[in-house]
Amino acid sequence: MLEFFSFISVFCTIFRSKSDVVFSFNPKTNLYALLSCSILRKRCVPNVSGVGDADRLSGLVGWFYQIISKFVYSRAELVFFQNSEDLDRFVRLGIVKRNRCEVLPGSGVDLTRFYPKASESGDKAVCFLLACRLIKKKGVEEYLEAANLLAKDGLSARFLLAGVPDFSDRSIPIEHIQSYLIPGKVEFLGHVGDMASLLGEVDAVVLPSTYAEGVPRSLLEGLASGKIIVTTNRPGCRETVIDNENGFVLESTDVVDLYEVFKAVTELDSAKRTSMGLVSRKLAEEKFDERLVISRYLSVAGSPCDLN
Repeated sequence: MLEFFSFISVFCTIFRSKSDVVFSFNPKTNLYALLSCSILRKRCVPNVSGVGDADRLSGLVGWFYQIISKFVYSRAELVFFQNSEDLDRFVRLGIVKRNRCEVLPGSGVDLTRFYPKASESGDKAVCFLLACRLIKKKGVEEYLEAANLLAKDGLSARFLLAGVPDFSDRSIPIEHIQSYLIPGKVEFLGHVGDMASLLGEVDAVVLPSTYAEGVPRSLLEGLASGKIIVTTNRPGCRETVIDNENGFVLESTDVVDLYEVFKAVTELDSAKRTSMGLVSRKLAEEKFDERLVISRYLSVAGSPCDLN
């Protein structure tokens, strides 16, 4: 019943819109928007920003999802993907045709809002940040456990966690998160409204995710802000790291592996941390500038494209 009302909400929004083309994103909204636009005879261009929980569907439910996906995606004139692995998977399953697909650099990042700031840390502890929805597959618990190991070993490091619960069976209770906290060492920030300012205080952005990501926004913002990136060898995540040049790629989310990488970051001298941050910024400028994404959307919509 909830899914039906969600579809009706999307349908009514598109019905009231005066636009001839609809851009949608996230797995469920893409399905609802494509179906609505098919009924209303409007153009729809979905953006597959990761496949989310659909990645773990199997059996009859997984088969039904594929059938529905094939039906609605066949009505799209063009489908954007945020990483090539998702594109290849959709083509292999017969959901889309390759000649109607295109990979965009994630959602892009605003390079004027997120940029490297002069470090104010001095000789203070190296600061790590994980910013995400508080669900298990984002690696939240592993991050906190590894942080506790470093704290107990007396290493000079500070670990921040930002995010809100998902309010589902995937979510990690706040009470559980609080059990890991150590004043001055491991801290929970909850919702952060000004991520750009927070990034000015940290040295490394972490996302030990096993989730089916597109290209995570937290990593893009970390890149643009000139931070060291620590993330997993997963589609959408690994695209943000040149291993050992601007960060570190984790082959697993094992707590010991995380501990070793965090320890390695704390042992980098300030010059090396600075040079790695510069590589991150350069990668953001060359590959993930949101103007590249906006330009392509405007081109598809048939609008003038003048972003200078």
